[in-house]
Amino acid sequence: MACGIRTLRRSKQAGEPRGIYCGIGHCYECRVTVDGKSSVRACITPVADGMVVKPGPAPAEARP
Repeated sequence: MACGIRTLRRSKQAGEPRGIYCGIGHCYECRVTVDGKSSVRACITPVADGMVVKPGPAPAEARP
């Protein structure tokens, strides 16, 4: 948020922007892909050096 990024993913149905809503991990609106792992809640995940964060969950074919 400090960098001005408000949209972390888009909804499947309408492509509406999604971002941090509750800030405590309950709403799941802030899901991103971290180091190849999809559906990570950005609002409760500690930041680490070298972490690769990408918008939204990974495509279905890339999920384990």
